[in-house]
Amino acid sequence: MTALLALWLCALCAGAIYYSIPPSGTKLDVYSVALWIMSSGVLVVSAVILVVSVVSPTGIHPAKFW
Repeated sequence: MTALLALWLCALCAGAIYYSIPPSGTKLDVYSVALWIMSSGVLVVSAVILVVSVVSPTGIHPAKFW
């Protein structure tokens, strides 16, 4: 379930980055730049969560090691 939510968040951030790129010859807007920066950060975090949740085995849980 975590991987599915992280994948959805990756797609949402990629869409936000794509639509915040201004057309050629137009001036940059501060809100578009802020959206791009925040979306890039969230995209990196959600990609890390996605990779960790897919690669890690399901049997690992911190409570099992105590």
